[in-house]
Amino acid sequence: MNTAPLCTEILVTLFAFPFLGAIAADAYTQIPNMICNTAQFTDGSVFDQALSKTTNNLMTVIAVGKANPFIAKSCETNLFMEAYCNESIGTYECTDCFNAIKNDINNMCKNSLGVQVTLQDCNLRYETYSFDQIEEKLKPFVKCPGTTP
Repeated sequence: MNTAPLCTEILVTLFAFPFLGAIAADAYTQIPNMICNTAQFTDGSVFDQALSKTTNNLMTVIAVGKANPFIAKSCETNLFMEAYCNESIGTYECTDCFNAIKNDINNMCKNSLGVQVTLQDCNLRYETYSFDQIEEKLKPFVKCPGTTP
Protein backbone atom coordinates (compact mmCIF):
# COMPACT_ATOMS: atom_id res chain seq x y z
CA MET A 1 0.00 0.00 0.00
CA ASN A 2 1.45 3.35 -1.04
CA THR A 3 0.57 6.35 1.16
CA ALA A 4 2.84 8.92 -0.48
CA PRO A 5 0.13 10.54 -2.68
CA LEU A 6 -2.16 11.01 0.33
CA CYS A 7 0.60 12.67 2.35
CA THR A 8 1.44 14.89 -0.60
CA GLU A 9 -2.20 15.95 -0.97
CA ILE A 10 -2.43 16.87 2.70
CA LEU A 11 0.79 18.89 2.57
CA VAL A 12 -0.29 20.63 -0.63
CA THR A 13 -3.64 21.45 0.94
CA LEU A 14 -2.01 22.92 4.04
CA PHE A 15 0.51 24.97 2.06
CA ALA A 16 -1.91 26.01 -0.68
CA PHE A 17 -4.50 27.29 1.82
CA PRO A 18 -2.56 28.68 4.80
CA PHE A 19 -5.42 31.07 5.62
CA LEU A 20 -7.61 28.14 6.72
CA GLY A 21 -5.69 27.94 9.98
CA ALA A 22 -6.30 31.63 10.62
CA ILE A 23 -10.01 31.27 10.00
CA ALA A 24 -10.28 28.36 12.42
CA ALA A 25 -8.17 30.10 15.06
CA ASP A 26 -10.30 33.26 15.01
CA ALA A 27 -13.67 31.53 14.78
CA TYR A 28 -14.34 32.05 18.49
CA THR A 29 -14.27 35.83 18.02
CA GLN A 30 -17.05 36.02 15.40
CA ILE A 31 -20.18 37.88 16.58
CA PRO A 32 -23.35 35.89 16.08
CA ASN A 33 -25.36 37.99 18.56
CA MET A 34 -25.05 41.41 20.21
CA ILE A 35 -27.69 43.46 22.01
CA CYS A 36 -27.05 47.01 23.26
CA ASN A 37 -29.27 48.92 25.68
CA THR A 38 -30.08 52.32 24.19
CA ALA A 39 -29.76 54.01 27.61
CA GLN A 40 -26.24 55.33 28.08
CA PHE A 41 -23.87 56.27 30.88
CA THR A 42 -21.53 59.26 30.92
CA ASP A 43 -17.76 58.88 30.58
CA GLY A 44 -16.16 59.11 34.03
CA SER A 45 -19.43 58.39 35.87
CA VAL A 46 -19.65 55.99 38.81
CA PHE A 47 -21.12 53.37 36.47
CA ASP A 48 -18.27 53.88 33.98
CA GLN A 49 -15.68 53.41 36.74
CA ALA A 50 -17.45 50.34 38.14
CA LEU A 51 -17.74 48.79 34.66
CA SER A 52 -14.05 49.37 33.98
CA LYS A 53 -13.06 47.89 37.35
CA THR A 54 -15.33 44.86 36.93
CA THR A 55 -14.18 44.22 33.35
CA ASN A 56 -10.53 44.44 34.44
CA ASN A 57 -11.27 41.94 37.23
CA LEU A 58 -12.91 39.65 34.67
CA MET A 59 -9.85 39.79 32.42
CA THR A 60 -7.53 39.09 35.36
CA VAL A 61 -9.35 36.03 36.65
CA ILE A 62 -10.06 34.62 33.19
CA ALA A 63 -6.38 35.03 32.22
CA VAL A 64 -5.30 32.75 35.07
CA GLY A 65 -8.18 30.34 34.56
CA LYS A 66 -9.76 31.07 37.93
CA ALA A 67 -13.39 31.77 37.06
CA ASN A 68 -15.66 30.20 34.52
CA PRO A 69 -18.33 31.45 34.77
CA PHE A 70 -17.38 34.86 36.10
CA ILE A 71 -20.20 36.60 37.96
CA ALA A 72 -19.95 39.98 39.64
CA LYS A 73 -21.96 42.68 41.36
CA SER A 74 -20.62 46.18 41.92
CA CYS A 75 -21.00 47.73 45.36
CA GLU A 76 -20.59 51.23 43.91
CA THR A 77 -23.61 51.18 41.59
CA ASN A 78 -26.21 48.89 40.06
CA LEU A 79 -23.96 46.78 37.86
CA PHE A 80 -24.29 43.04 37.44
CA MET A 81 -22.05 41.03 35.11
CA GLU A 82 -21.87 37.44 33.99
CA ALA A 83 -19.32 36.03 31.56
CA TYR A 84 -18.08 32.61 30.54
CA CYS A 85 -16.09 30.70 27.97
CA ASN A 86 -17.04 27.38 26.49
CA GLU A 87 -15.02 24.48 27.84
CA SER A 88 -13.80 23.72 24.31
CA ILE A 89 -11.26 26.57 24.37
CA GLY A 90 -8.26 27.17 26.61
CA THR A 91 -7.35 30.12 28.81
CA TYR A 92 -5.45 31.94 26.04
CA GLU A 93 -8.36 31.66 23.60
CA CYS A 94 -10.79 32.68 26.34
CA THR A 95 -8.76 35.83 27.01
CA ASP A 96 -8.70 36.56 23.26
CA CYS A 97 -12.44 36.04 23.09
CA PHE A 98 -13.09 38.56 25.88
CA ASN A 99 -10.68 41.05 24.32
CA ALA A 100 -12.76 40.73 21.14
CA ILE A 101 -15.91 41.35 23.19
CA LYS A 102 -14.38 44.46 24.80
CA ASN A 103 -13.46 45.83 21.36
CA ASP A 104 -16.90 45.01 19.97
CA ILE A 105 -18.61 46.77 22.88
CA ASN A 106 -16.42 49.85 22.41
CA ASN A 107 -17.16 49.89 18.68
CA MET A 108 -20.87 49.06 18.70
CA CYS A 109 -22.31 49.65 22.18
CA LYS A 110 -20.10 52.39 23.62
CA ASN A 111 -21.45 53.69 26.94
CA SER A 112 -24.44 51.35 26.88
CA LEU A 113 -25.99 50.66 30.30
CA GLY A 114 -26.59 47.05 29.30
CA VAL A 115 -24.97 44.70 26.83
CA GLN A 116 -25.35 41.07 25.83
CA VAL A 117 -22.66 39.65 23.56
CA THR A 118 -22.57 36.06 22.39
CA LEU A 119 -19.54 34.95 20.43
CA GLN A 120 -18.99 31.40 19.28
CA ASP A 121 -17.05 30.42 22.41
CA CYS A 122 -17.62 33.14 25.00
CA ASN A 123 -20.45 35.28 26.32
CA LEU A 124 -20.68 38.45 28.34
CA ARG A 125 -23.67 40.26 29.75
CA TYR A 126 -23.90 43.26 32.02
CA GLU A 127 -26.96 45.13 33.17
CA THR A 128 -28.11 47.69 35.73
CA TYR A 129 -30.36 45.05 37.31
CA SER A 130 -29.85 41.52 38.59
CA PHE A 131 -30.51 38.78 36.01
CA ASP A 132 -30.12 34.99 36.06
CA GLN A 133 -30.29 35.16 39.87
CA ILE A 134 -26.84 36.76 40.10
CA GLU A 135 -27.67 38.43 43.39
CA GLU A 136 -28.65 35.08 44.92
CA LYS A 137 -25.54 33.35 43.55
CA LEU A 138 -23.28 36.07 44.99
CA LYS A 139 -25.04 36.58 48.34
CA PRO A 140 -22.59 34.38 50.29
CA PHE A 141 -19.57 36.11 48.72
CA VAL A 142 -20.31 39.80 48.16
CA LYS A 143 -20.82 41.97 51.23
CA CYS A 144 -21.22 45.59 50.23
CA PRO A 145 -20.67 48.25 52.93
CA GLY A 146 -23.90 49.47 54.48
CA THR A 147 -25.90 46.34 53.67
CA THR A 148 -27.22 43.79 56.09
CA PRO A 149 -26.07 40.18 55.68
